[in-house]
Amino acid sequence: MRIEIKDKRAVWKYTALITAIATFAATGVVGALMAVIPGMHWLIWLWGVSIALFIPLLIAPPCAYFVLSIVRMLQETIEKVDSQIRFDPLTGILNRNHFLDSVRGREASGVLMIADADHFKTINDTYGHAGGDEVLRILANTLKQSVGNQGIVGR
Repeated sequence: MRIEIKDKRAVWKYTALITAIATFAATGVVGALMAVIPGMHWLIWLWGVSIALFIPLLIAPPCAYFVLSIVRMLQETIEKVDSQIRFDPLTGILNRNHFLDSVRGREASGVLMIADADHFKTINDTYGHAGGDEVLRILANTLKQSVGNQGIVGR
């Protein structure tokens, strides 16, 4: 089972859940253990259960919140790194390695189309690198729209 903590709301939700579990477990165990002791006055039992209730309420929320916040930051970092590893930062399409891995992972039948931006050096020389970058973005978006969800586009 994998728990994804995508936002602060999830951190608070799981903090409350962990606190509830810790509280019920502690009070249940202490209450049951003290109940089997013969001749125990009910007031002593109540004090013991109260202490068992108070300690998890004091410790669990800050500890759980801290750990879950770190888990959330780690998950966000992993997603960002994964995205930077897989996708070309300029065009947003798969980079060469992940494109080739995706092609290899597909069934044997299909179509492979290779597009070459003819005279691209002329575009860069005439309009500068910013103009060339914009042409590459437009070309990548056009190809992504053309293949839809069934195809993959890479650079």
